[in-house]
Order: sequence, then C-alpha cells, then structure tokens
Amino acid sequence: MNSKERFLVALHGGQPDRIPLFDHPFSKKLFKEILGYAPDIYDAPNVIKLAQKVGYDGVSVPFPYKTTSSQSTKSKEDITISQWGTTFQYSGVSWPIGAPVDYPIKTLEDFKNYDPPCISPADVRIIRKQVEIALKMGKERLAILGGVEGPFTPVWMLTGLNLFSVFLHENPKIIKSLVKMVTEYSLAWGKAQIEAGIDAITISDDWGYDTGLFISPKHFRKYILPSFNQLVQTFRKMGVPVLMHNDGNLNQIIDDLVNTGINGYHPIERKARMNIGEIKKKYGNKLCLVGNINSSYTLPYGSPADVEAEVKECIRIAAPGGGYICASDHSIHDAIPVENVMKIIETVKKFGKYPLDSNL
Repeated sequence: MNSKERFLVALHGGQPDRIPLFDHPFSKKLFKEILGYAPDIYDAPNVIKLAQKVGYDGVSVPFPYKTTSSQSTKSKEDITISQWGTTFQYSGVSWPIGAPVDYPIKTLEDFKNYDPPCISPADVRIIRKQVEIALKMGKERLAILGGVEGPFTPVWMLTGLNLFSVFLHENPKIIKSLVKMVTEYSLAWGKAQIEAGIDAITISDDWGYDTGLFISPKHFRKYILPSFNQLVQTFRKMGVPVLMHNDGNLNQIIDDLVNTGINGYHPIERKARMNIGEIKKKYGNKLCLVGNINSSYTLPYGSPADVEAEVKECIRIAAPGGGYICASDHSIHDAIPVENVMKIIETVKKFGKYPLDSNL
C-alpha cells in the first residue's frame, strides 16, 4: 500500500498493511532539523515537504481559509486582526496559532451591526489552485486532508467565553444565530475543498478543558451538536471521510460525537483523561482512533525509550483489527526533541505492521 491508501483504509476503520502515521507539526525546530529551514508561514507546500521527509502517511494542510485565527486583514508586530475581527497575539511558543486577546462583539449592538466575511468566487478559485498544488506535491501517494472549523470555537472567538456564556443564558437566540452563521461558512469552504479533490476533511473545534466541557452537555446538545452533525453529514454525503480534531475531556458527550458519523477522532488527549482503551472497546467498530501519544509529558520530557514504550502501548491497545492511526495527543511543538518525534516513526515502522506481534 502507498501512504494514501494506508491512511484512508485505517480512517474508514479497516486494517491496512501497517499502522499509518500522522501529526500536526507545529514546530519550527522540527522543520529546521528535517528540511534545513524554519518557515515563517505554516502553509501547504512546507507542511507537505516535511510530512514526506519525516514519513507521515497523511497530512492536514492549511489551505487559505478565513477562520477566526488566520488570514489577517491588518497586523502590527505580533498582533493580527482576522477577517472576522478577532484580535490575536502570536509568539514563538504558539506558532502557528495565536491567542485571542480581543473580540469584535462586546455588546448587543455589536452583534446587531456585525458584518461577517463571505466566500467569494475568487476564494473558491484560490482553494482549487491550492488543492491542485497540494495533490501534485503529494504525488497521489500522500493523503491530503483539508479542514474547516466546527460551530463552537469560531463563535466564542467573536464574543469571548464570558459574553458567550451571558448570551447563552440571557439571549440564546444570539448564539443560535452566530452558530448558524459560522456553520454556513464552514459548509461552503468545506464543499469547495471537497470539490477540488481533497482525500478527507478535518473539522477542528475545541469543546473542553482537561477536566470537562466548556458548556453543559445540555447546552452543547441543543446549540452546538446539530450544526456539527450537519457538517459531518454534508461532507460524508459528498464522498469524503471526516476526521474530528478536538482535544480536551469529551467523556460526557463522546456518544453524541460518535453518533454524528465521524470516521475518526483525534487526538484522544491523555492529560484530559481520555482513555484510548475504553474508547476502543466501546467504539472500535465505529471509529478510527488517532493519536494518544502524550505531547504534554512523554514526548517533551521522556527519553526515546519512554516514547517507544508508549507507542507500543497504543499499538497493543488501539491497533488490533485496524482503525488506528498513530499520532501525538495534540501536536508536535518546539519543546519536543526531534529524536522523540523520529522515535514514533521508527517504532511504528518496526512494530506496527499487520498482523501485529502478539507478544508486543
């Protein structure tokens, strides 16, 4: 099998020739070590080059998507204002993602006067060209994943979590309106990527802390879940598998997440008490599991031997029967030694071939 075939078989819940490899390489140090340079921009060509050199089977590429955290309209030093009006502050530690520090909707009047960005025919032409470039670079052997944002994070990044919570309690129609707005945007941008030929699509959202959800399960099911389900069903009907990226503790709503019909769930964060063994046991026939290698402790602070042991543990627990893709439980960041990143690759290639070693 080539990388694309291997990745897609596993994402559909099947058993490929070996466990596929995947990650979000948010590390300038890794780029410099592997490619000889550290890019200023986290873009598709640079990410694909790195993925091929390291040995990943699939790569989630950042197409020019006007989310709340990218495509700034104006900037000053490390401060940018996105197309949605959210102000972000960037640092070397957070690269390539910024932290929101100011929001365009602070009052009811701001909401009434808010003018969201739209997707133009020119935007669609750009995405088609970018997908064409990505697929050509991948030489049809690397799985190319597009991506959109889910219905929760873009909304609170317009208001801040405090005002989001106030609106949710006092005027939930505002939240419903904003969720509908960002969902329509993600639907349009996702459709453009799928029509351009991507192999799979990632829906990225952030629903929980390390200990639980940002909002109650009741509110989540009423205001967020229907729109997320709409995204999943629309994209799957267009013929591509859907990978959900959502760190944090989702134990209270994991049934709801699986029942939307997602193909895969990433990253199954260890420090957030997401137990890959329990998830495999309960949903292994419905869901491809992606991740679970500890990026908060084992990868940055452990030895290569520690990393190998944890990768083997994930293989032993999550890989039998297929439906597992090995990755960190969030992303590769600058605090992680390059040798530990490469130890993941080496261990999977040594121990991740099917049929698996029963003595692993």
